[in-house]
Amino acid sequence: MLYFDARLSAGQPTVEVRICDVCTDPAVSIALAVLVRALVETAARDWRDGRPVPRWRAEALRVAQWRASRYAMSDSLVDPVLRELRPAREVLAGLIETVGPALSDAGDADRAAALLEHVVSDNGATRQRAAFERGGGVEAVVDDLIERTEQSWDPGDPAHDTVQREGLGSAHG
Repeated sequence: MLYFDARLSAGQPTVEVRICDVCTDPAVSIALAVLVRALVETAARDWRDGRPVPRWRAEALRVAQWRASRYAMSDSLVDPVLRELRPAREVLAGLIETVGPALSDAGDADRAAALLEHVVSDNGATRQRAAFERGGGVEAVVDDLIERTEQSWDPGDPAHDTVQREGLGSAHG
């Protein structure tokens, strides 16, 4: 049900976003947090300013969601403005443009551009497929996840530096 993907919290003045996968890369987690905050802020501004809300049939949203979960950044996505398939990179660029004012106001514009470029070029799906091909099975994917998780806590790893710089926690939890 769509209202479980993102909804107003019943007990807090927040929006719950439950559609994201578990991120194995701290930089991707940061990119998602920055992007979700900008999306919510943009939607709130549009509502306050009386801009019309695009209407979608639930079935069309489910198809777009399925396609995104199946192909991610490796193929075309449904462009939410044009409502047609477009290269994933173009859809993402359009999203960043749409939420640009909210990103700028939060001081996240440069951070979002850098982190989202990272997500496009090196994301969990591409890494998991490569590990599967190298190792020939799911065990290789799990081994790769374990290795990258251990590396993420290595102070010499750039992902660790990003987590520390963004104030998302200590190196060991």
